Amino acid sequence: MQAHFTAVEGVKLQELQMAALQKKIEEGQTKLKQQQSLYDAVRADRNVYSKNLMEASSEIADMKRTYRSLTHTIETVKSDIEVKDVSLVKEHYDHHRVEKEKETEKLRKLQEL
Repeated sequence: MQAHFTAVEGVKLQELQMAALQKKIEEGQTKLKQQQSLYDAVRADRNVYSKNLMEASSEIADMKRTYRSLTHTIETVKSDIEVKDVSLVKEHYDHHRVEKEKETEKLRKLQEL
């Protein structure tokens, strides 16, 4: 009879150990699922950030091209303005000289009379 109680106690002990191990397994599986969910979330975030980075890099490259083009256009316009300014100043002095010559000629004619 003692052997029977000992065997029953041994079985109960093993069942308790199995229950404890089963609980640890379930906790481990739960933790694994949580870690997998976190990993999936991080991976999804990484993919989004990677896509955003590529889009931003492309946008920056476009802006750089536009900047270079605008800089070239500005330099061309500046050059054109300088040429036209020199031409305008020359025309102004020529006009002023002609007006002065006309005045001089007018005075000379008046003096001849």
